[in-house]
Amino acid sequence: MARHQLKGKYGMAVALCFLYFAINLVISILDSTVGQGSSIGSMVLSMLITVVTIALMAGSYYFCLNIARDRDYNITDLFVMFNPSGGLRGLSALIVGNIMCGIITLAPFIPFAVCLYYYIAVGNILFLAPVPFLLIIGIVLSTYFALTYYFLPLVILDHCNETIPAFALMKACAGIVKGQKLRLFYMLVSFIGWIFVGIFTFGIGFLWIMPYIQTSVCVFYDDITAQPLSQQEAHHTPQMQDTEDNPF
Repeated sequence: MARHQLKGKYGMAVALCFLYFAINLVISILDSTVGQGSSIGSMVLSMLITVVTIALMAGSYYFCLNIARDRDYNITDLFVMFNPSGGLRGLSALIVGNIMCGIITLAPFIPFAVCLYYYIAVGNILFLAPVPFLLIIGIVLSTYFALTYYFLPLVILDHCNETIPAFALMKACAGIVKGQKLRLFYMLVSFIGWIFVGIFTFGIGFLWIMPYIQTSVCVFYDDITAQPLSQQEAHHTPQMQDTEDNPF
């Protein structure tokens, strides 16, 4: 389906992807040269770079979302989160949501880290015994939570014109993927081969692979949000707006 949606549109998709990687390269160089050190200025610069990176990733998803929905698309979609009419509100929700999701996703590794720390500090073998088990549990739970909130950027893009707290958007995201996590996991695993292709082509292949992966994710998102509301636990989540409406 994603290939069909991208047919005849790969030119601009590749151009946007190239611009995305170029900007990220520039800000990475800036961070490594100017942002090193423990000064407040360096910390502020690093945070700004992180915000820009998050915004650009959301913008690339917005571009692919427009393609998946047969809407008008443009290379300027990359900067949609900097749009004063909705984009900045969505960006603030995305930042808060990413922080909350990061904490939730990393939390399962705390018992593993504690046992490993005490084994290294104390040297008691009893602290090492549960480490492999706790690591496996941490990976499983972390993957589960990552899948639960995987569509958060798309949910936020669909609600940029609404004043909805980040927590409510996360709850909506969890409702959308309820019963769909295994399908989502299979789809993401299927991209591993393409990722290796991108690596073996020294990153050049990602100019084509990234739009394909993101468009596939957008098509999957529209597929599960188009299901009957009873299957999405809609009464526990904010109402999804019509996927044909452009929030910007």
